[in-house]
Amino acid sequence: DIEKPLKEVPNKALQGNLDPALLYANKEVIEREVAKFLQKVASHRKTLYVFNLGHGLSPDMEEEKVKFLVEVVKRFKL
Repeated sequence: DIEKPLKEVPNKALQGNLDPALLYANKEVIEREVAKFLQKVASHRKTLYVFNLGHGLSPDMEEEKVKFLVEVVKRFKL
């Protein structure tokens, strides 16, 4: 959960923490969960945030879904 580190280290930069298993879901779920995740980050305006996954990508993840994830993140204004 991203909220705990956001509260524990205000005014610091954070990176990552999105579960990469989300990329096995359909696009609607990916979009909804990424939006919820980024809204939590946005609620802590004093924390700098670099989007990243909590772990790397697995070889069996669909490239199309990875690209979709990047598009969703780019559309979200932090």
